[in-house]
Amino acid sequence: MVVCIDIDGTITEPFYYLERANHYFGVYLMPEDIRHYEVDLNYGVSRQAYLDFYRLFGDRIHFEAKPRAGAAQVLNRISEFDEIHYVTARAPEMLGVSRKWLESNGFPKGGIHCLGSHHKVEKARELSCDIFFEDRKENAIELAFEGFEVVLMDCPYNQGDLAGVRRVGNWMEASLEVQKLSWGIKMLQTA
Repeated sequence: MVVCIDIDGTITEPFYYLERANHYFGVYLMPEDIRHYEVDLNYGVSRQAYLDFYRLFGDRIHFEAKPRAGAAQVLNRISEFDEIHYVTARAPEMLGVSRKWLESNGFPKGGIHCLGSHHKVEKARELSCDIFFEDRKENAIELAFEGFEVVLMDCPYNQGDLAGVRRVGNWMEASLEVQKLSWGIKMLQTA
């Protein structure tokens, strides 16, 4: 199988940027205050103000991110049998820090695709993706609508009904979903 994995909020803790963003914007939000995926909406600042912040601290924020519990272990097991690609909306200039972060946190080697956009369907098609791990609700819906199996990592900012998307609370649950999906895909291939 080909497994595509988003990075931010999916294999990283979703709120790793909060401390630095709180300090920069002078607003002190807690994880339970985050209701939107877009940082600028949570802080009530312009998109340009967020981009200025990201330009200053993006590399540092991404490198300091904490991985979600169990993510590296589950993906290392998956990589023993399946092809892995990290497909992220991070800008292409974040490729180096993304690669370093993955290596330093024990994630398996795989393709790293920094798209600079949240639109991941074309890359998923190009890679012949079988399962896509995501945390952004809009991405999950778009991918599922196009026929991809999607596993959504639960976060406060991605609540609501998601037809055709499997929601999980942690990487142990995600591992079980991969097993179910893998078995189903293999059964379809032999039918």
